[in-house]
Amino acid sequence: MAWLSIALVKSMRLVSVDAIELETTGVRGDRRFYLVDEDGMLLNAKRMPRLLTVRAAVEDGRLVLRFADGTTVDGEVQLG
Repeated sequence: MAWLSIALVKSMRLVSVDAIELETTGVRGDRRFYLVDEDGMLLNAKRMPRLLTVRAAVEDGRLVLRFADGTTVDGEVQLG
């Protein structure tokens, strides 16, 4: 048995998908987003293992983060 998964946000919980699009830069949508701290440093599961419990989704053009305790945070993605 095999399955396909991506991480919409780097170091967050994997999301199962039915299909992937492979581009020259990798799997489309995989690690599309990432988090940085107040100093501009990349946050990852090595520094914050609890990130692996957060489910990320894109709904109606908004990034939605669902935490293990049931809390949900969502908002528009800001580039730059």
